[in-house]
Amino acid sequence: MEQQAMEIAGRDGLESAFNWMNNLPDMVTDRQRYLHRMLLARLAEQHGQRDMAFRLLNALNRECDNYRLTGWEPDLVFELKSRLLKLVQQKSVLKDADKTTLNKDADQLLSELTVLHPARALTF
Repeated sequence: MEQQAMEIAGRDGLESAFNWMNNLPDMVTDRQRYLHRMLLARLAEQHGQRDMAFRLLNALNRECDNYRLTGWEPDLVFELKSRLLKLVQQKSVLKDADKTTLNKDADQLLSELTVLHPARALTF
């Protein structure tokens, strides 16, 4: 699915890829819905739509506890939070950014990453 979405985005644009993904058969499990939304965020980020990726990841992060993945699939949660942290860090260097809020968000995400996987969190 990811490869097809990438090909469609490259050929027909991001909107077409999003439409294609949203027209796939219903996502039945929470895990499928989570992965679907992560893929949308990755596509947006890879095609220069960082604000869209940020909004998608931020919404997914707020709902992360509902998925209860931390105990079952911490690597998925780590990927989400690490991608979100990178986008927060990128936004914080913009001239009109709310640096105080973004730095606070970055510190919170880094703390959560450290709890999930201390060794991998050292790379941030």
